[in-house]
Amino acid sequence: MSITFFYANIQKQLEKQLPFVVYRKAGENTISAFLQNNDVLFETKDYTDSGFVFAPFDNQNKAVIIPSGHSTYVTTDVETKIISSTKDNQKKIDRYPNTNIKNEHDKSVHCSLVSKGIEAISANYFKKVVLSRYEDVEKPTVSPLELFKRLLHNYTNAFVYLWY
Repeated sequence: MSITFFYANIQKQLEKQLPFVVYRKAGENTISAFLQNNDVLFETKDYTDSGFVFAPFDNQNKAVIIPSGHSTYVTTDVETKIISSTKDNQKKIDRYPNTNIKNEHDKSVHCSLVSKGIEAISANYFKKVVLSRYEDVEKPTVSPLELFKRLLHNYTNAFVYLWY
């Protein structure tokens, strides 16, 4: 499938307000998408369904799924290159969501958290740990799809996705 047609399908899903996920795994050039053909919210508790699952960390709640049986799966390849925007919007858009640590205190707290996570794994408390943080940022002035494209090209070694 051509990249133009692929993105046109994603845009149609947005316009129709139908669920979808489009993603690229870290270090890969293939973009994949599950395009759901209805607006039903599907859930799974036992993970026996096939599709793309959005699972909670606590395993106590049901996970949301875009099921294979109610969606179309499409893929395409993308060439990675840095996509820049206007100079004034460079920080706001290309780096959104802002992953910079703004001050030394926040940096110190984050580094301490990472160290504790590594220690917990080394002590066999966990096999894997996900450390995350959030930051409130201004709403970008570009569409979600355009933002996704920029993230794809600017973060080639990261898992990038857009979920609606």
